[in-house]
Amino acid sequence: MCCTSDPHFKTFNDQYFSFHGECDLVLMNSRGFSSRLGVRVHARTKRVDNSNPSYSFISSVAVQVGSDVLEVLQNGNLFINGNLNVDEMSPFGGYFLKRSYSGPKKRIVVYSLDLHGGKVITIHANTIAGMVFVDIDGHFEDSEGLLGPSSGKGNSLFSRDGLVDLSGHWNTYAEDWQVRETEPKLFKDKDRFPQHPVGCAYGSVEKQALRHRRLMNDEIMMEDATEVCADATDEMREFCIFDVIAIGDKNLAKDPFYTVSKQKGRNRLCHHCPLLRFEK
Repeated sequence: MCCTSDPHFKTFNDQYFSFHGECDLVLMNSRGFSSRLGVRVHARTKRVDNSNPSYSFISSVAVQVGSDVLEVLQNGNLFINGNLNVDEMSPFGGYFLKRSYSGPKKRIVVYSLDLHGGKVITIHANTIAGMVFVDIDGHFEDSEGLLGPSSGKGNSLFSRDGLVDLSGHWNTYAEDWQVRETEPKLFKDKDRFPQHPVGCAYGSVEKQALRHRRLMNDEIMMEDATEVCADATDEMREFCIFDVIAIGDKNLAKDPFYTVSKQKGRNRLCHHCPLLRFEK
């Protein structure tokens, strides 16, 4: 199942949507994982408004297994329980976390957490674009969150109380899965605005440098973006084209995010979706 960019999201039941708010989101929570050891995955989104169009992207991802917490930043840095970690292989929550590199000039830092039984969480930090992508693979029987149930419950995406199908109402759905004040705060910066009960922001909280645009000298046109995104999956090709044009970097199309979700059972969530419109 899973992912998105700008952020684009693909749910476990293969629904695609974009959300352009700024806040911390519950991507997936499985309380019963590994005899109730539990696993949580949270994403932190940021808005960029000094761009046409405005968009949001995933700037960091945090994962909790038992009492251990890791966080991957957009620059590729990894923190485990608040401490910077540089090891290629690290114990984490009773499992092993592996670091590797891919993409142009090995600028994509990849962290893979194998939770056994076909359950794998993979986090890609694209240090060129400054964005984070996430894959969550496998069946988590009691999974809940923005990515929905991992199987067996049809095409509906319900609110937290399980009463309302919010499919198609993407801003409302994402807002409902904002990290609540009653839930663990997994990120090192626990007070980054906004925090619930303050809702997700639809204008950037702070001015950000236009670091994602025009990374190449020449403006990228539609035909160029279409060509470099030719290998993207049918579902992700439009995302890829829009992202390459908005970010201004043809190399972005080489990120596995745009192609790997073609594989059956893969769930991905990504960093940004600049040209897609949002409800508010």
